[in-house]
Amino acid sequence: MDAPERAKHPLLSRIMNYVLGAWLLLFALPMFGAFIGYLYIPSSEWMALSRTAAVVGGAFGAALMLWVIATSPHSINYAYGDPKTALFTIITPFLGFAMGYIVVMMGAPMVGALVAGGHVERIYTVASTDRSKKCWNSIELIEAPYPADQLCGYSSKLRDSLWPRDRVAISGRGWQWGVIASDVRRID
Repeated sequence: MDAPERAKHPLLSRIMNYVLGAWLLLFALPMFGAFIGYLYIPSSEWMALSRTAAVVGGAFGAALMLWVIATSPHSINYAYGDPKTALFTIITPFLGFAMGYIVVMMGAPMVGALVAGGHVERIYTVASTDRSKKCWNSIELIEAPYPADQLCGYSSKLRDSLWPRDRVAISGRGWQWGVIASDVRRID
């Protein structure tokens, strides 16, 4: 007796699955790097240059997440689902937009820094050194975007020597569009 053949997915569906996987990887890379202590800080030039591209990337992320919902095997249940499922369906495009925005602002340039980068040093301005619950030795930066604006894990001696508006040099692997922070020092 012959085994039943598996249904083949359309080519577009397979391509979109690969795109979604790459998109999720580019989203997770800066988050995972920050989690293990290698925060990627995009340069202010990159932020100004890529603002429109980040909005387009966010729109693509929202459309991609809507596509995932529409093509999921259980999509028929979304129309008549419970309130939790309906709320999830409504929130998903906003999460996709945020994900796409982070991919363009931080994920793609971080891959560039890893692949083509070298040792660089960037200058940033300290916004505050107030302690927070998630980071006891927090150094908050003015120029950096939200996910990368707070340095953690550096010494109390460094943090105590800094005041708002002081300048710090952050060095590590990077390129013209940003740096993966490995060392921070005060500039006089």
